[in-house]
Amino acid sequence: MKVSVFCDASFDRKSRAGGVGVYFQSRNEDASVSMPVTGMLDCNHGELFALFVVLVSLERNADDLKSLHVTVYVDSDFVFELVNSKREPSPERFNENMLVSNIKSNMQKFKAVELVCLKSHQGKSPLGMANEHADRLAKKAMRNLRDNKVTSVNLNDTEALAKQLFTTTTYAEVS
Repeated sequence: MKVSVFCDASFDRKSRAGGVGVYFQSRNEDASVSMPVTGMLDCNHGELFALFVVLVSLERNADDLKSLHVTVYVDSDFVFELVNSKREPSPERFNENMLVSNIKSNMQKFKAVELVCLKSHQGKSPLGMANEHADRLAKKAMRNLRDNKVTSVNLNDTEALAKQLFTTTTYAEVS
């Protein structure tokens, strides 16, 4: 089975509020996640976390991981280069190193995971529109957290996050 996923993050420097947006597309169904997040160092850190959310979500919801061919679209050169070992994580950013390690480990659980880097805000093409949807989901989550409309998950507690958020058999918008 083929699944396409678009992920993005948004971060407000002043309030330190963050948000992750993920849009899943498959032949059978589409699904979205809009997740307010605390503990982000910056938007790049959030983009990495968004990719982690994608992989954990798919792992929790897939019947047979080895049959999944996943294409994940990111609009962050930083994430693309870190995951493809074209850039080294900064040693002083321990949380980032842990995320990269977890992402690479989780990617091996699937039949195939292709990471594609898109330019952000690329208009009316199907890929551009799907990426914009993920961007809107991330901004919505960040704004809701910044404006104290929702509670958040802490980016640093990845184990609790995985257990808490992705235990159902279908994807749902989380906010």
